[in-house]
Amino acid sequence: MLEKDQFRQDLQARVQRLANLLKLRNKLDTQIAQLRRDIGNLSELIGEQPADVLRDTLAEQGRIEGLNDACRDALLTFSEEATASEIMEAMLTMGFNPKSRANLLASVQTTLRRMPDVVESEKAGKKAYKLKS
Repeated sequence: MLEKDQFRQDLQARVQRLANLLKLRNKLDTQIAQLRRDIGNLSELIGEQPADVLRDTLAEQGRIEGLNDACRDALLTFSEEATASEIMEAMLTMGFNPKSRANLLASVQTTLRRMPDVVESEKAGKKAYKLKS
């Protein structure tokens, strides 16, 4: 019986540790997204392409972003809901380099609708999106 109680305590401690780490990860993800947006804005001010500025850093980290990651990172930079076109612009500013810009907005809209942690609402008569809290 004593052994089972110890396992239960270990389980509760690990669940709490996981909850703390997930909170920390959310904070870090938000900070990273905001830094990427700042880097993108500053890059454009000096005439550089954000994707070019970030390419080496992302390659060193072994991170090649897909549309899903780019949408999530862009959403993290908004304090309120944002339209798909606002999210797409934020993605491009943050250095997302799509293989093709043809129908990028439609791809962003489809991706946002399919993301389980995204809530859809309306903003100025257009569909808007935000991450669930």
